[in-house]
Amino acid sequence: MPQSFSFRSRLILSFLVVIALSLLVSTWYSRHVIGKDLLDEAKQDTLRQVRMLTLLLERDLAFETPAELHAWLVEVSDRQGSRLTFVAEDGRVLADSSVPFDRVPLLDNHGQRPEIIAARDREAGVAIRHSDTLDKNLVYAAQMVKPRGGLPEGFLRVSTEHAHLDARLERTLGGLLIGAGATFALAALISFLLARQLSTQVGTMSNMAEAIGKGNYSQRLRLYPGKEFSPLAKSINRMAESIQIQIETITVQKQQLVAILDNMKEGVMLLSADGRIQAVNRAMTLIFPGIEHCQGKTPLEAIMDPVLHQECARALENRETGAPVSLLLEPRNGVFYDVGIVPLKESGSGLGAVVVFHDISRLKHLERVRRDFVANVSHELRTPLTSIKGYAETLQSDPAASPQAKGFLDIIVKNANHMTKILGDLLNLSRLEADRQAFELAPVDAQAAVMSAYRECEALGRGRGVGLVCRIPEKAVFVLADYDRLVQVFRNLIENALRYSPEHDSVTVFHQTGDGEVLFGVSDRGPGIPRDEQAKIFERFYRVEKHRLKMGGSSGLGLAIAKHIVERHGGRIWVVSPATGEDTGATFYFTMPPASQDAAKAQD
Repeated sequence: MPQSFSFRSRLILSFLVVIALSLLVSTWYSRHVIGKDLLDEAKQDTLRQVRMLTLLLERDLAFETPAELHAWLVEVSDRQGSRLTFVAEDGRVLADSSVPFDRVPLLDNHGQRPEIIAARDREAGVAIRHSDTLDKNLVYAAQMVKPRGGLPEGFLRVSTEHAHLDARLERTLGGLLIGAGATFALAALISFLLARQLSTQVGTMSNMAEAIGKGNYSQRLRLYPGKEFSPLAKSINRMAESIQIQIETITVQKQQLVAILDNMKEGVMLLSADGRIQAVNRAMTLIFPGIEHCQGKTPLEAIMDPVLHQECARALENRETGAPVSLLLEPRNGVFYDVGIVPLKESGSGLGAVVVFHDISRLKHLERVRRDFVANVSHELRTPLTSIKGYAETLQSDPAASPQAKGFLDIIVKNANHMTKILGDLLNLSRLEADRQAFELAPVDAQAAVMSAYRECEALGRGRGVGLVCRIPEKAVFVLADYDRLVQVFRNLIENALRYSPEHDSVTVFHQTGDGEVLFGVSDRGPGIPRDEQAKIFERFYRVEKHRLKMGGSSGLGLAIAKHIVERHGGRIWVVSPATGEDTGATFYFTMPPASQDAAKAQD
């Protein structure tokens, strides 16, 4: 049935089709049964007539000639309305009420008529067939008659018109059709009323379901067509209640989240999977006015910072690893933001990353104040320290000085030298942190830098019996670096290794060429560094506590300086402890960019 029909129309049509088919089948069946009953009744009536007339012929009547019999048959036929025929044993017609007597001999032989054959075989025979004489459909009944008077033995046949049966059947069928029509009309009316009621109630359910679908989750189905619809109504009510609870929960959570985000001091920006701005909080609009109108745009279009845009794109490309990306952003003079980009793994939500802007301007200001203070203090202390050291050395040369005084003077000179070294390292570190020192990058022979660094701290190793094993071939490994700074990195790492290695041992320096970088390693077999302190050793003035008193002479700034120098070259530095393949010791690794082959050959 076409879907363009309404539910009520389809329901009514379905009812009417079922009712019509039922009435047609019942009418056809009734016609068949009634027709059969009428036919059986006609047969029985014809049999009764032939038996009664046969009994009269055999008991009460005696005709001497066929003419007398013919006259009697005509008289009886006029009264009963039936056709009467007398057929001799040999099939000749002796009398027929429907034919003048003088024409009876002209009739065909009836010996092979079905009713005659049936009567010959048994007491009486019945047949329904077409009469050629009368050109009508007749019901025939024949019975054998014993000879009496002047009549021979033969068969008396009675026939009635089949048309009477058809007329009765048509009248009966007409009544059936009238009743069926009335029944159909009544059923159609009832179907229409029931369908309208059902359609109205189903429409009510549909309207409520539509209202629920549009967000009116307080709607509930109270009325429904019947108990068959009760499970559906209860399911819709449960669904509406469940959705209402979930929506209320989500709304509360959203309000809480919005309240948290809007009251954060940090700016928060949400990016889609394709790197476009989805939402920002209130703090973000204060950092970048007008960004609330940039929904659907890229960070480059909204903030006009290509570095931020590139880092966001890189974070989105590495969503599977989930590794956060951080960078320092200075969108306006004097304002610094520590930007953290956290990629979100695939979840089907379409979200790509969360970008957080943390204002670190005050920290940067304090850091700059600290650097300036350290630089100023270091600079101001160098002159008095130089004077103290000079006076102490002058007093050391006095022959009249007592041994105790000379011992005190030695301590003064030693500590003055140590403090001078610390001040020098502080000034150096301050310049590195402030990016005040320009690096002169050129191809550098790594082996030459290692040997130059070792010569500066060779005395420390000789005093403890610790030597150096350099596995870097001469003029074979070239990196693009500032020579003096590379020597300083090697010196700080080798000096630490010499200081913490066991006596009469050795420190190993090696390299490994990788994809786009050269890896260097400085390894010792000392006590090692605890795992929870490995991330702190590159901080200024940090030394592993249990060795601080045992090992002296270190400023605590060497690793911090090495870290800044390596990072200024675009490299990385880290420590592995215990050393690879050992139970103790530590290996410091750092990377440097390789020099091009042409530049290395020119340097060679």
